[in-house]
Amino acid sequence: MPESATIEYPASPVVERLHYLDVARAVLLLLGIPYHAAQPYSSRAWFIHSETYSRLAELAGGFSHAFRMHAFFLVAGYFATLIVRKRGLRAWLSDRARRLVIPFLAMLVIVLPLQAMILGMFENGGALGGLVRMRDDLRLWVAHSWFLRDLFLYCAILALAWPLVSRLRWRIGGWQLLTAIVAALLVWKLAVNLLVTALVTRINPIAAYDLGTFLRFLPLFGIGALIAAVPGLLASVTRYSGWGVALAVAWLGLSALLIHRDDFGLGAAMLLGPINGLVGSWALIAVARRFLDRPSPLVDYFVASALIIYIVHLAFIFLFTGLLRGTGVPPTLAWLLVSALTLAGCVLVYEAIRRVPALYFLFNGQADRKPMPSGKAPSAKRKDDGDEALA
Repeated sequence: MPESATIEYPASPVVERLHYLDVARAVLLLLGIPYHAAQPYSSRAWFIHSETYSRLAELAGGFSHAFRMHAFFLVAGYFATLIVRKRGLRAWLSDRARRLVIPFLAMLVIVLPLQAMILGMFENGGALGGLVRMRDDLRLWVAHSWFLRDLFLYCAILALAWPLVSRLRWRIGGWQLLTAIVAALLVWKLAVNLLVTALVTRINPIAAYDLGTFLRFLPLFGIGALIAAVPGLLASVTRYSGWGVALAVAWLGLSALLIHRDDFGLGAAMLLGPINGLVGSWALIAVARRFLDRPSPLVDYFVASALIIYIVHLAFIFLFTGLLRGTGVPPTLAWLLVSALTLAGCVLVYEAIRRVPALYFLFNGQADRKPMPSGKAPSAKRKDDGDEALA
């Protein structure tokens, strides 16, 4: 890691596409499906439950969740700074509004009610029962839509702060920066936990936890933006180390085991979050950079389809979990089946939506994207726009 680095803001940097960050984005997207598919087979309350329990599904979900959302927002913050410096603040924020707000509203009006109806078929005595439940259960309105809402709010905060941030000139020691980030995250997380604890008895508990989620991930977006602003910092902090990756995997596995113990405190689990997030983010990006930093049509496909897959995946998980209940399928196999069927269903929906320009705009916030010729890799000279909606 360099001893020091100066934050500079060139007017229009030319950056080759960082293929390993595309790989990281695709992996983080795909990990969300087995994570949510594992919830019905875990010991904790969720929207829908299986009649059986899978320890493997619970631990695997806990392992990925330890860092997945932290890494998502870190990468999103990185691309935010990159694109603002390249395209300008106004064009970037306008793009974010179109690519995030329009799909968010489509989720609220179309996807979440449909999702509630599917859930109602298995939990509330019928599809109409699911709609009735939406009237009283705020969780069905939040569900997974919070991610798009919070990501746009983080972008808006960066836009408001950009006139000040863009004029900053800092000299930052690499190790000092890393230490300061970890310390600041722990203090921030503790403060957020205290705030949520204080609010949970004063306002709707779901609203309190929703606010806590927004505040917990806000610093990760900022860290990503900072990494993009410091020349050479991304390369420095993502150097591959086999021993380092092994230790990171062991740490995340141990954290998953501890967090799912009944005697492990919720506060301790929440404080582990920032550390797990940084450790897992580093390991994933370092491995991708070392072994997978090359063009891939498959990776490009999942990066392009990420937003639509994210929007519809929970409905498929509800559907397939409900259909497999009472069939006698072993819980671990059922979890794997739900994950695979959900991915297949999401891809089919994406392919259908992509072929209807109005629907593609509604659920992806942009004009129709032409399909990539089969087997043709994108050019290695493609610039690092990072313009996908979940960037």
